[in-house]
Amino acid sequence: MGNISQNIDYQNTTPDQLIFLKSAENEQHMNKNTAIAYIRIWVEFAEYLDSVEVLSFDDLSKSHILHFLKKYKMKPFAYNQRRSAIFKILNDIKDDYGVGIPKLESIKRQVKSQTVKSTDRLFLSRKALKEIRETAACLYEDRIIRERNLLIYDLLQHTMMRVDEVALIQLCDINLGSKRLGVRGKGSSSDTEGNRAVNAYLPLSPKLVEQLIDYVRCWRIKYKEDPCKPYLDHPLTLHRGIPLFTSRRGNALGVSSIKNIINEMIKRYYIEIGKPLPRNHGPHCIRRSVATTIYNKKRDIILIQRMLRHASHATTMKYIGVDEGEIEAAFLEDRDG
Repeated sequence: MGNISQNIDYQNTTPDQLIFLKSAENEQHMNKNTAIAYIRIWVEFAEYLDSVEVLSFDDLSKSHILHFLKKYKMKPFAYNQRRSAIFKILNDIKDDYGVGIPKLESIKRQVKSQTVKSTDRLFLSRKALKEIRETAACLYEDRIIRERNLLIYDLLQHTMMRVDEVALIQLCDINLGSKRLGVRGKGSSSDTEGNRAVNAYLPLSPKLVEQLIDYVRCWRIKYKEDPCKPYLDHPLTLHRGIPLFTSRRGNALGVSSIKNIINEMIKRYYIEIGKPLPRNHGPHCIRRSVATTIYNKKRDIILIQRMLRHASHATTMKYIGVDEGEIEAAFLEDRDG
């Protein structure tokens, strides 16, 4: 390639031909995945310049590049990738071939628009949380499905776990001896196979332990030799990788499935009480609501932070609905009276 390129008159070669030439040279030195992505862009750009009859780099203008990038404008990642690829090949041609190219750096990167999240947060009272469970108990005709879904709801309510953490629970994470549940998920390290390690242990109430035992007996392990023995002590349940919550076919329930279960429970509750369904009514509102209830009773932000397993108490303050106005009012409160 080097011997051939030495005999080329770069100044009088059309831009599309120089782009093809430099692309072939770059391919030999680039990472394979990067080369695949960039060469496709360079080929498209060269074909575009040929179609609009840009015969020299003196004819190349900012409008040509913007017109080429126009169809990717609504996709910031694709826009920025193509912009970077174009400027790379132009700079490479300028540096290696000594071809004069007009300054085109004024073409800015496409800034990804920030989605505005709704500030409306649904906080459910203890009474509402109890009534949601009672309403949900009538949702399912199948007893096993009902027990599974109510157990998911109770775990979210009593442990304040995140949805992705509930989806990752394995049978070996349940310790009947210490009555604790191992938690995988946010903050967990992963091995080479993508399996997350346990990063926290949460205490289980006696009622939750009974629910777990009954659920596993009926659903997960068919162990008939000794029906009195808790199934969670069976050797099969100690094997790593067996999910706690599964479908009828034995497939692990994913985050979206668990969200749909909880959303349906809350939706049915609001239908029963004849009120419109609020925004942000997903399972995370259970975590926020329980945390807020405990805070209103204990008034201990550090306690709530540790229960929610937050790294910063600032995050916890957002969860429990404490805003700057409330903090300012507390400072200005008359304490002399």
